[in-house]
Amino acid sequence: MKNTNAISGIKLNALFDILEEYGIQKTKFLDSLQIAPSLFESHDKKLTVNQLSRLLEQAVLITGNEDLGLLIGERSRYLPNIVCYIMMNCLTVGIALEKYSHYKRIFSDETNVKLNEHTLGFSLEMCSLISDYSTFKAFNDFKLASMFVFLRFLTGGTFALKEVAVRHSKPNNSAAYERLFACPVTFSQPFNALIFSKDSLN
Repeated sequence: MKNTNAISGIKLNALFDILEEYGIQKTKFLDSLQIAPSLFESHDKKLTVNQLSRLLEQAVLITGNEDLGLLIGERSRYLPNIVCYIMMNCLTVGIALEKYSHYKRIFSDETNVKLNEHTLGFSLEMCSLISDYSTFKAFNDFKLASMFVFLRFLTGGTFALKEVAVRHSKPNNSAAYERLFACPVTFSQPFNALIFSKDSLN
């Protein structure tokens, strides 16, 4: 797995709140992985692909929660960075997503984001640029959930999905996906995507 920069650590801070609920202290957890806590304190500090992989894999292992990626994404907070500010000041969701796909690599460069037409309207496709991550469940779940939660934040909770496509295979229990996204979820797809009606862009 290439050891390139992947994502701003601050975007994953919700993980540590979840770990605390399992009685796991942030400092001890990061020490066991030899990852510096300072990587989660500002937008300009990025985790490498290797660090991100070890972080999520160990978190899933010690909690035993296969849906951890969804939980982190669902609890992700609005982050006051320039990309979020730009999106918040756009007139429509469509314009906001266009700006996001253009500027997102300022803070994370592990995923290519594209807005494409779909039979149900439009799809926001999130394709990993790191081949090793193409079927990494926790990471895919986090990206899908955090984007959906942010779109609902932008629209005052009105943004709804028609379907969700997930790259990894179907888990034994998919109830957490149905609860969060409130729409059909298909697995083992060519890419991760949030699919919504054309009206949602306006």
